[in-house]
Amino acid sequence: MNKLPSGSFLPTGLLDQNDDARSMMVGFNHQYGNFGIKAGIIIKSYDKDSDQNITKAVIEYDVAVFEQNGDGAQNTIVYKNCVAADMFGAIADFMEFRYRTQKDVKKKDNDRVAKQQDGAMVMIMCLNGVGDKGVIVGGLPHPSRETKLDKTAEHAMLGEFNGVSFGIDKNGALTIGFKGATAHDGKAKDAKVGGSFMKIEKDGSLEIGDAKGESLRLDKTKQTVNLKSEKAMSLTTNDKLNTTSKDATNQTMKDWMVKASGSANLSVKSLDIKSEAAVNMNGSSFAIKSDGIFKVTAPTIVLDGLTYLGSQGGSPALTATTMFLGIGNVGAPVLSTAIGPFSSKVFIAP
Repeated sequence: MNKLPSGSFLPTGLLDQNDDARSMMVGFNHQYGNFGIKAGIIIKSYDKDSDQNITKAVIEYDVAVFEQNGDGAQNTIVYKNCVAADMFGAIADFMEFRYRTQKDVKKKDNDRVAKQQDGAMVMIMCLNGVGDKGVIVGGLPHPSRETKLDKTAEHAMLGEFNGVSFGIDKNGALTIGFKGATAHDGKAKDAKVGGSFMKIEKDGSLEIGDAKGESLRLDKTKQTVNLKSEKAMSLTTNDKLNTTSKDATNQTMKDWMVKASGSANLSVKSLDIKSEAAVNMNGSSFAIKSDGIFKVTAPTIVLDGLTYLGSQGGSPALTATTMFLGIGNVGAPVLSTAIGPFSSKVFIAP
């Protein structure tokens, strides 16, 4: 028997007419008339820069196929250096990915059972029927993975690649989930990183979130936008930031701090400011202008500093030479002088 690159054996009967004719044809057909579709497990891969890569163009795989010819015994035959079919087959259009290669066999003494393998289960065919030209044409459901689309799912689609899942349910809603890189058994290598998702609901609403409570929701039906963060939230722009609301704007927070490196302008129709504690305002100068009455009400009013009544300038409101003109007890005019305390801070303009 002569071993072929595909892993099968070519009977010496092809070279010796004395061997059984049936064995001759079996070996010949396996090598040059191999047109059947086969199922197998990927057990090894060769990058294009590997010395064992034949094409030097794409990744190649060894596929262990469980074969049975006619009424003969079942054999495990390795088809070496198989290439994977491309969905588009163009230079500009492609979808490229790597199949999972086998890492573990549960029972070494019976490696023909597909359920005991953890490599990707694929279908292969031989190009032009030549046994040395295996092509992976697609995948098959691995017997160790249970389907998640039961009869209640109806018309739906579900998939996952290395921890990133995507699904479209019977209502047309799309969900993309992230659980982090996965091992061959489908379990996350680090369970702490998973939980992020994006969902487009059946009404077109969009929601993006993670497992920690941060989320962004655009509700198409209610026409609302909700942004939530469990901790700090930052909004940064190198240019202008404009916010517009045609209705009330409500803000509730523990502390509110606003800082502008330039000027700040506040223009409103009416303004009410209420504080349960002290209100402090500081500035190099302070000006208040009212087109109507200016009213200040408080149990005690303290003006600390030079105070001008009327306009800036004038004379002190009360000095030692201040004279008061009044009416005496007999109705005659009376002229009096001020008795302290005198003022040097309050000025009255003429």
